[in-house]
Amino acid sequence: MEMYNITLEEFYRELQNKLNDLTSYKEAGNMDDYAILAHALKTEARYVGCTELGELAYEHELAGKSKDISKINEKFDILITEANRVYDVIKVYFGE
Repeated sequence: MEMYNITLEEFYRELQNKLNDLTSYKEAGNMDDYAILAHALKTEARYVGCTELGELAYEHELAGKSKDISKINEKFDILITEANRVYDVIKVYFGE
């Protein structure tokens, strides 16, 4: 349990930075870095048990790899909303 909490805390601490970077990459049209970061978010979210966020990040990873900016734009708010929901739940978990 201690290892899970350490991993979850690291995920929590870095989540907002990752969302900010995804936003920047999307706005700049940098699909290569967008796909790499979406992949990392997918992996980390799944690892800590946030499966819905992991699946959304996977969709964005694939869209970034195929340079499908319209799909990214269409579903970006859904990804951000779910990530913020997860962030808020973890925040409560840690008593912050």
